[in-house]
Amino acid sequence: MARIDFVRSGGFAGLRLQTTLDTTTEPDPEWYDEQLAHLDSAKPARAAVPGQPDRFHYSLVVVAADLPGGPHRVEFAESAVPEPLQALVDRLETRAHSRPAVGTPVVDETPGESRLERAPDVVETTE
Repeated sequence: MARIDFVRSGGFAGLRLQTTLDTTTEPDPEWYDEQLAHLDSAKPARAAVPGQPDRFHYSLVVVAADLPGGPHRVEFAESAVPEPLQALVDRLETRAHSRPAVGTPVVDETPGESRLERAPDVVETTE
């Protein structure tokens, strides 16, 4: 079982999207264990393409008692998500949209709307 810190940064507005989860409190901790088994072998799918400043950048930090060498950090560009980690990245990104950390700026990506929210109670409108 592990704690996973997920951060997506960059993009057009340069905003951060992040979440932290403890796999022991998730309804399907075995799924996370299966995904994290690929952590050591996960290499970026390809090198980041220069000249694409508006693409996302991902960072995963995994802390688990059974990981040799302490916490593992994996970073990669949107264009180079390692195939073995794609499902994990997708799930963490969905979770970050639905359960932001308190005080974390998140983007409401509803088409036609532009607003920046600070979880849980402050809403700033941008134009």
